[in-house]
Amino acid sequence: MQTIQTNNLPGAQLRAEAEAKKQKEIKNFNFIKDDNDTILNFTNVCAQQRNGSGDVTVAEFYCLIGALLSGYCSVPRKRMYWENLEDTHSSPVSNAIFRDRFQHIMNNLHCNDNDHLDEDHRFSKVRPLFDSSNEKFLQFTPMTDNHCVPYYGQFIRGKPIRWEYKFWVGATSFEYIVHFESYQGSST
Repeated sequence: MQTIQTNNLPGAQLRAEAEAKKQKEIKNFNFIKDDNDTILNFTNVCAQQRNGSGDVTVAEFYCLIGALLSGYCSVPRKRMYWENLEDTHSSPVSNAIFRDRFQHIMNNLHCNDNDHLDEDHRFSKVRPLFDSSNEKFLQFTPMTDNHCVPYYGQFIRGKPIRWEYKFWVGATSFEYIVHFESYQGSST
């Protein structure tokens, strides 16, 4: 097996300094850790306002975040994690949290206070999560592109795929997201 010398490669083929960080540094990168108290607080406030049981714990919150971000088992509907079918059942999720508890947290999940929202910003409910994530993502070298997230609640006239959210995404060449901004029309 031949060893590749990186000091003689053209600049375009060299890895960015941020991408060459040690695995240990990337492993300790946790974008939700500092924000869990805020999100957990708003989630419990919302749950109390809706049905009086705002008792979501940090452990339950991390189970939910882990299930959503892990990508271990991708299913069309989250309730399918608890089905007994071989292709949809996810024992790590179903053993960690009950289905109804997961759904309760998902229904009440909030990143911002509904009483103090910026009416001019379409994504003001999740803006604090965007801002704090972007602060942490900027530790890495970005490249900018746009990315569309399928969603059937927003119609974009004149586009080939008309039902989606559009985001400006800064990412490394390994497709690791380091910055994202929601598209809100010509103002962004």
